Amino acid sequence: MMNSIDRTYEFPELQRNFARVQKLFSSVLPKVNPDLLIDLLKRQLEDPTNSPFYTLEVFTKESVNTEEVRNRILRKTGTVPSIHDNGTHIAANHKVTLGMLKEISAEDNVVEITGSYSGGGSASLGATHEHNLQL
Repeated sequence: MMNSIDRTYEFPELQRNFARVQKLFSSVLPKVNPDLLIDLLKRQLEDPTNSPFYTLEVFTKESVNTEEVRNRILRKTGTVPSIHDNGTHIAANHKVTLGMLKEISAEDNVVEITGSYSGGGSASLGATHEHNLQL
């Protein structure tokens, strides 16, 4: 007897739309982890007037000028980032918007953007992700 969960043939429209969304994510914001995008979009739908807080992590191709990066992030977000892995992994806890992700993605040196929802406050676990080598 077939379990109803195994009957994916009942959901072709859902599967097609999900595949379309995945393709859209990778074409519009290819450097952003899809799980981060999905989480951010869900939270924006729930409360469109408030940008949620995330510990955002950015991986770069090569080491960055840490002083310049710290100052730039501090000016834009009001938070001081932590910088890891010889300047190729930057983490900061602040409000995140789709526009912000697009702006960070536009940087040539950026390889991947990921992150974790951190709630409404300023507490952060710090850098917790590793660079996804498959990108």
